[in-house]
Amino acid sequence: MTSHMPNWTELPPLKLIDAGTSGTESLSSYCLRLTRLCEIPWSAFIALLDAASGSDSGTYKDCSRLSGTGPVVLRRARALERLTGQPLLGGTLLGIGEIVSGRSGTLCKGASWCPRCLADSVQEDDFPYSRLIWRFAAYSHCATHGARIENTCPHCGSSGFRGVNVLACPVCRGSLTVGACFDPPSRAEKWTNHCVEELIQWIADDPTRVLERSRLFAFIQAVEDVGRAKTQRYLPLKAHGDDFVRYMAWRDANVPTLRLRPNIGRVDLGDLLRAAASQCVSVLDMLLRPVESASALLPGVHYSVDIPLGRENLPNAWMAFSKTIEALISDTSCLLPSMQELARTCGIRGYDRRCFPGQVARYSAQLRMQRTLYRDVPPHRVNAAFHQSLRQLREGLTPQRVAEALQRSLPARSTTTGQIVRAAYIVYQSTLLVSTA
Repeated sequence: MTSHMPNWTELPPLKLIDAGTSGTESLSSYCLRLTRLCEIPWSAFIALLDAASGSDSGTYKDCSRLSGTGPVVLRRARALERLTGQPLLGGTLLGIGEIVSGRSGTLCKGASWCPRCLADSVQEDDFPYSRLIWRFAAYSHCATHGARIENTCPHCGSSGFRGVNVLACPVCRGSLTVGACFDPPSRAEKWTNHCVEELIQWIADDPTRVLERSRLFAFIQAVEDVGRAKTQRYLPLKAHGDDFVRYMAWRDANVPTLRLRPNIGRVDLGDLLRAAASQCVSVLDMLLRPVESASALLPGVHYSVDIPLGRENLPNAWMAFSKTIEALISDTSCLLPSMQELARTCGIRGYDRRCFPGQVARYSAQLRMQRTLYRDVPPHRVNAAFHQSLRQLREGLTPQRVAEALQRSLPARSTTTGQIVRAAYIVYQSTLLVSTA
């Protein structure tokens, strides 16, 4: 009887494709390539891993299980690392195993793929491989090609394939490398994809790190502490109650928020996305810096500026205006003018808040908070002082001289006038850089 086992005692040192990146190959795909190279039947290969890892033989023979989050995956991955001499934990989801449940709706039960990636992998390696990020059901578009991730056959509509390295539909044998759809992702899909890519990049970069469940508890506790410590009061729209700031920040992305559960166990990715959206941060930021993410004022995902139709001839001015907004809301020592005053002084004509949905939401939230805290200076006086300061800076006065002059004309504290001059100076520097570019 001919043995299908290799003659060597250790497996060949096959490398994980795109290891350390958000497009890293899954361990399931890696094992399929390895068995093809060694001509080992899949059942014999699983038996070999179980014998080397001390696992119960015959448990979880499905190839997709090798890139999951459980203890069997860890034992098999460690055994495979010893047999091949390669770092392979980055091809699994063990880094988020304490938080995300493998039995939830987070992970795809069947195969998912980008048709363009499959076609490219065949041209380069003559064998398809699957990326770890495709296991997330919420991941919608390929970061490399911009094509939508598919999970159904474009010919017969079949889905739920168990194989992860497939080129043809097992039902109709039609090619899966065709039928790529390049429809643009929605804002919610963009933000979700961003969060998933960050998680995979973090897992693949250093597979020994683990996101602990205690970090999620710390974030929830910090959110509750911040809510209890709030002293300022907003004037929200009646339709949105006390969630006005949260609504303003995320209405453009249409990301629903979630009332955080105090006794939370392992959750699915949707829970993490909604919890992160409640504070406008990415999932990775929420878990790595839980206290800062809960305390910061809307520090979250920045969207690119959308140039409105009919104004394509002014992209530089709009982009410069967007960068000015980001500089102002990133500096905590600024007292902000109104958005209309800022647009007018920056020379933006036909200003439309829909052009900068992410920046405007954060600017509006910070402006509302400041107007609650600085009641000694009415908004129209802040606008007038900002305009005066910016004019004097353009005339060549130093910020200190401008602050001294403003202190004489504005009945307010010196710290308040200094914050107005600081905002004017940032805008002055931004416009100066644009004019000299």
